Amino acid sequence: MHTWFKNNKLFKDRQVFRLERKIPIRRVVGKVKSAEIEEIIKERSPNLPKGDKSYPGLYQQAVTQYMTQMSEEERKEMEEVLAVWQSTGPPLDVRLK
Repeated sequence: MHTWFKNNKLFKDRQVFRLERKIPIRRVVGKVKSAEIEEIIKERSPNLPKGDKSYPGLYQQAVTQYMTQMSEEERKEMEEVLAVWQSTGPPLDVRLK
């Protein structure tokens, strides 16, 4: 018995697919510390509108800069928030953005 793609497994034998994904620490820092990251972007280019084409690149650079300047306490705090987000999912306001 072959199916259309010539795989021999029946549907009931297949593994259940779950939508689980790992949340990177950069996303947590970007969402929780968004005001500080916006300030870094404004310092680098004060006249840049938010919808500009170069904004995503500047945003990534600002997140990297903020993460390198984080203290050990802030890093642990972000890892705790990450653990909560991994277990229960991000808050609703973060999901909607």
